[in-house]
Amino acid sequence: MSPELQSLVQLQHLDTLIADAKARIAAHPARIADADARIQEAEQVVTEATERLKASQEHRRTAEKDAAVYQARLAKYKEQLSAVKTNREYQAMQHEIEAAQQELGAAEEKVLERMMESDQLTADIKKAETERAARRKAIEAEKAEMNEDLQAATRQLTEKTAARDALVKAMPAQTVALFDQVARVRKGVARRSALAALEEVGILELADRFPDEMSGGQQQLVAIARAVVANPSIILADEPTGNLHTDQGREIMELFAKLNQQGTTVVQVTHSEVNAAFSRRIIRLKDGWIVDAA
Repeated sequence: MSPELQSLVQLQHLDTLIADAKARIAAHPARIADADARIQEAEQVVTEATERLKASQEHRRTAEKDAAVYQARLAKYKEQLSAVKTNREYQAMQHEIEAAQQELGAAEEKVLERMMESDQLTADIKKAETERAARRKAIEAEKAEMNEDLQAATRQLTEKTAARDALVKAMPAQTVALFDQVARVRKGVARRSALAALEEVGILELADRFPDEMSGGQQQLVAIARAVVANPSIILADEPTGNLHTDQGREIMELFAKLNQQGTTVVQVTHSEVNAAFSRRIIRLKDGWIVDAA
């Protein structure tokens, strides 16, 4: 490899590292904000449970006041019962006593219900506080890693930018200008190709997500997009729809079928008869032996 070509390769490598560092630095605020939002969600659960407990306790105090009123009324009626003169007055007083007893019973039942509700809400708050503490600890550790990554990315950007500047100074200006022009063109083409591949597998909206922000199925779709983005002559797919739901699986198989019609060889390993039905040729194996090669 000539010195000039070696310098161009090194320059491309430095640009890749610089772009990676810039992307990590740019993504840092959003990742921190997302982590803080997850902590806030846990805080909100505790706050809402605490508010429900306060409301329940207030309702309990109201029910206790009502019960005290009915208790006093019942005692008064019982005291007056001994002073009645006629049977009619006695029957009327008995009716009032029964009504007061029913009201007292209903109030005491409400008090009991509120006591049980308060006990449950207290337990809910303790659980929510425990979960909040665990989540906060995990997220704080996650944020610490994010900050370490930010520092590492900042160092990487500084070091690689300085190395690039030094390398560019040692290279002919015409060569550097040509490299920058080609790099700009390739970057645009590469992004358009990547976005087209993501759209093919139905996850274009995830273009700016990090892997740890995706589900297992979404990560599998990204892997498929990476496999098809360069228009390869052959694709080796091992259970390509394993983590996908039915509709996504069918869309991927239709994509493979279309690529196959366009000249790409697709070799698929699968236990799915549905997926196998998309193939032009099926080779069945059992215990490592070919049993059918239709």
